[in-house]
Amino acid sequence: MATYKDYYKILGVEKTASADDIRKAYRKWAMKYHPDKNPNDKVAEDKFKEINEANEVLSNPDKRKRYDEFGENWEYFEKGGGNRQQQQQGRGDGAKHNFTADDFADDEHFKDIFEKFFGGNFSGGGAGSGGFGGQRFSTNHTGRGVSLEAELQMLLTDSFHGVKRVLELENQQIAITLKRGVRDGQKIRIPEKGGRGMNGGKNGDLFITIRLVRDPFIERNGDNLYQTLNVPLYTVLLGGKVNLKTFHGEKNITIKESTENGSTLRLQGLGMPKYENPTEFGDLYAKINISVPKNLTEKEKELFKELAEMRQKQTV
Repeated sequence: MATYKDYYKILGVEKTASADDIRKAYRKWAMKYHPDKNPNDKVAEDKFKEINEANEVLSNPDKRKRYDEFGENWEYFEKGGGNRQQQQQGRGDGAKHNFTADDFADDEHFKDIFEKFFGGNFSGGGAGSGGFGGQRFSTNHTGRGVSLEAELQMLLTDSFHGVKRVLELENQQIAITLKRGVRDGQKIRIPEKGGRGMNGGKNGDLFITIRLVRDPFIERNGDNLYQTLNVPLYTVLLGGKVNLKTFHGEKNITIKESTENGSTLRLQGLGMPKYENPTEFGDLYAKINISVPKNLTEKEKELFKELAEMRQKQTV
């Protein structure tokens, strides 16, 4: 059974926390443990993933309801179905398998859970038995092993640079190399790394589904990236240069005079590498956010008043 995680404790909120409370807590911790602020820090990286995992559940009303109802057993149920998810930890990677009711026929603990979740009496027999319609991979006539599925969690920066990972699955370690530009939800097939074949048959295949950890500051859409560019008020009014940290390094961005708040700059070639051709890149779209100066001095206030008066005279 997977280790239970108290997502409320991870985010530092009460169980009665509102959606807004959860959102604020998530952004606070995400900023603290973000990979950009903690380069090459494995502890911070794991914490960042854990925070995102907690937010994925608590920010989703349906998932939060099931989490609150079933506690440590919540992840054994998928909405509208009956898949038990067995999480095997291997360097932060999870493995997911599909089962039917037969798999729990001798497990009193899970009989109770299934009866609570689905209602009625629990019985084996797969789809059509006891109202439980799970799915199961099976060997074929040639004795080929079962196909297995696993999920691999990655940071957006891992997707940009490409990454090597080791999955621990079915008592074996499987080293995989993922190309640059891999996308969320993308399935990777690894031949003959699934279940063992029977009577000399080939092993089954392993299918890995990529799950990119949500980055609170950078949004990905296809091969394009979207982020906010904070620009001082004076630079927006007079024009100038501002620095922007990207996956391609720090870039000096030109801001035109009188640039409007909320306008978007398209920075060609500063997006994600294309999976099919990693030497080509998408674009980066930077949305202008004007940073209003705080704690003005008396002299600055006088100058702004003078400026305001000048503008009023021009409009009369």
